[in-house]
Amino acid sequence: DRVMGLVDEEERNKSDKKKGKLNLKIKKEKKKVSVFATTHKKLQLLEEELYNLGMKMPVQTFVTLWVAITIGLPTMMLGVYIAICIIVALIAAFGPLLFIQKKKKKRKETLESQLIEGITVITNALKAGHSFQTAMGNIAVDMEGPMAEEFGRVTRETQRGMTLEASFNSLCERIGSDDLEMLCQTILIQRKVGGNLTEVLDKISETIRNRLDLKEEIKTLTSSGKISGYIIGALPVILLVLISMINPVYARPLFNTVIGNILLLISVILEVIGFIMINKVVDIKY
Repeated sequence: DRVMGLVDEEERNKSDKKKGKLNLKIKKEKKKVSVFATTHKKLQLLEEELYNLGMKMPVQTFVTLWVAITIGLPTMMLGVYIAICIIVALIAAFGPLLFIQKKKKKRKETLESQLIEGITVITNALKAGHSFQTAMGNIAVDMEGPMAEEFGRVTRETQRGMTLEASFNSLCERIGSDDLEMLCQTILIQRKVGGNLTEVLDKISETIRNRLDLKEEIKTLTSSGKISGYIIGALPVILLVLISMINPVYARPLFNTVIGNILLLISVILEVIGFIMINKVVDIKY
């Protein structure tokens, strides 16, 4: 009996070890799948951003060029000062993302400035007896820019079977505009509870017009602060260039010594932090 008990215990230990290895393998596979799914989702979001910005480029090509520039430019400049190589690498790494964000923000502002005109087109079409679907189609035909492109896309999506609510939610997620979301949610609520849509749209148009006027007023009041921030941020760079031209020997330690390179890199990082902080201060939420 003792021998049989030892044999059974050994078999149980072997079985537990096999189960432990199997569970560990399953966890590793799940982790790989999770990383792949996260990467795939990020690539899809990047592809959506490129499409929204009108960049007719596959996301694989964009990422390949991005990585090649990030690695290639600093590699080509290895013979130059280390600090300059690091700065170029940082610009190449974060430059495309900043470019996409800037383009997205500009597209959002352009669409917000077209909202009042778009609401007028919808209201006129509804007063003429057309359906809401036809009114959205009129925006794609009569207008230009992001407003026509986005509402044309909504029209095509609803014609292919997507619900208006899902299409509007996707539109608001792409643009990220509070005014556009207010318009879309108002239309969706009105279609559920009923009522006079033209009167509601007129009130929405007045609200958006007041918000745009407030935005322009805030922009005017904060413009001097932005310009001051840009000037203060550019002064160290301008002084370094002037000193390098007037007295190169005086500025040479910044580029020829390790300590100088470290100080130059710290200066660039502080410049970026200061620029971000100034933008945060003058970026007033309303």
